[in-house]
Amino acid sequence: MKGFLAHHALHVRKIHSLKTLIIECINIDQDFKELLESASTLDQFYIESRYPDDYVEFSLAQAREGYVEAKKIKELILLKVL
Repeated sequence: MKGFLAHHALHVRKIHSLKTLIIECINIDQDFKELLESASTLDQFYIESRYPDDYVEFSLAQAREGYVEAKKIKELILLKVL
């Protein structure tokens, strides 16, 4: 998403929230609305595992869901920048 924003010559903030980045992408292209739920799902992985003291274990099903959501985001971004 940061690459997509940079591709459109926009300032890329130093943030990790995928949902926030998707919202910034929506300001350029409304097709990104379909990725809001994917970004929210993936944000949970980052936020919960960010700090070593807060060890969180994810199930195989959760990992698979994260992979599917990440793939959706990747595919749309590649479609938009290539």
